[in-house]
Amino acid sequence: MTDRGIWASPTPAASDVPDARRRTLGEGATPLERSDADPRLLLKREDRNPTGSHKDRAAAYQLASAAARGDRAVTISSSGNAAIATSRYAALHELPAVVFVHPATDPAKLASIDGTTTTLVVTERAINGAKHLARELRIPNLRPSTNDESLVGYASLGEELAHELPESIDTLVIFATSGATAIAVADVLARTRPRVQVHVVQGEGNTGLVAPEREITDQGAHGAAAGRLGVRRSRRGRELRAAIEATGGAGHVATAEDVSRARELLAADGIDVSDESAANVAIAQQLADAGRHPCVIVSGSPAGSSGFAPHRIEADDEHQAMAAVLERLG
Repeated sequence: MTDRGIWASPTPAASDVPDARRRTLGEGATPLERSDADPRLLLKREDRNPTGSHKDRAAAYQLASAAARGDRAVTISSSGNAAIATSRYAALHELPAVVFVHPATDPAKLASIDGTTTTLVVTERAINGAKHLARELRIPNLRPSTNDESLVGYASLGEELAHELPESIDTLVIFATSGATAIAVADVLARTRPRVQVHVVQGEGNTGLVAPEREITDQGAHGAAAGRLGVRRSRRGRELRAAIEATGGAGHVATAEDVSRARELLAADGIDVSDESAANVAIAQQLADAGRHPCVIVSGSPAGSSGFAPHRIEADDEHQAMAAVLERLG
């Protein structure tokens, strides 16, 4: 299995996972395509991953590692895509998973969560719920903002880009929620393709990583087209800014208007992805206008139903969630 999925990547840390646990759903090796609507843009089609998202890369490694260690279960809080990926790879390894989501999470994403081994908890305190469960049960919390194993999976994206990007490409545009993906990719490119700048994007509703000085109001966050449910601060903030600076790149904020215009371009290319990816495209166009030659990460296409709806728990807080999960897990 080592020549398939992310396991084909040269990431040294992958050798820590035994061959029997190097399972794959076919993540990675996503295509590079030139946009027909704006030929200045080269698109890295992470929406072609098994669940439509680059989150599959992290989940593939994290779940393999958890299964190899013999962890009794895993947990994660997510705005949707990471929850879907975790559920699919948890099923692949026959490992119980508990995913926490906010009630405002897109119902279509909830419908894509695989319930074969996953329990879904819907609560206003999703982040705290996963933290509390991980601490009490001594199981890994897979949230990329705190789980460094996610970086290993995401490094496979950087390694693919390092080998695939044409010499003419001098810019990579990538969205940041926690910053984990951008850090892993920037670290690889800084070592292997030093001419490629990494430019990181956030939506105007959540700018804590790229513009920490910018004031965000609840009203402004609610009306934003990208990044509504992400964390407003991440422990990876300084690490991300250092990684960006190491490549000569910068942080950018995309507005709702930017996202709307970029969605028209993506629709012309026949691509249905997240608002976050549309924000990437918008910033990439601005950088192309300034004379750069960008590659854009696009991710977050609808995953579709797995056919196995998860057991669903509605909880007011992390304590109520904990009691219900313990009863569920036995």
